[in-house]
Amino acid sequence: CETRKKLLYLETYSRRENLKFEGIPERKTQGEIQDRAPTEDTKAVLSDFLENVLGIQDAHSIEFQRVHRLGKPRTDNDKDRVIIARFLRYSDRERVLKCGRRLKDTEYKMYEDLPKEIHDMRKRQIEKLKKARKDGKLAYFSKSEPDKLYIDGKYVQM
Repeated sequence: CETRKKLLYLETYSRRENLKFEGIPERKTQGEIQDRAPTEDTKAVLSDFLENVLGIQDAHSIEFQRVHRLGKPRTDNDKDRVIIARFLRYSDRERVLKCGRRLKDTEYKMYEDLPKEIHDMRKRQIEKLKKARKDGKLAYFSKSEPDKLYIDGKYVQM
């Protein structure tokens, strides 16, 4: 169990430069080869989103290691695929994440790239986090142990 948790923490650490974005429409452009499916410049799509929706003035100067859509392209226009972006600099990632409050009451979502197990563990504690913040307390999940909730510097058992 302890080994599994360490492995989970390592996986979370390896994803620390990533953010996921939902609700950004796909822009189809015709591929260079006729047999290929239409493609998009996902980095340009994301940079436009960061500038126009989140209001980040220098969004086009943010460098990414990789930006792509998750999953296979769909033929039906039912739902746009999630964009996952790996930032070159952690400071840029944090700056973008802090702008996430601007997405409240919009069709867009932005969140950290966490393993499903960690996400599920956090979900079970989210009401405690919200209540503590509503009461004016400092509440956060640990960066090194992302399933652990701290309120006013004290660890809170699940």
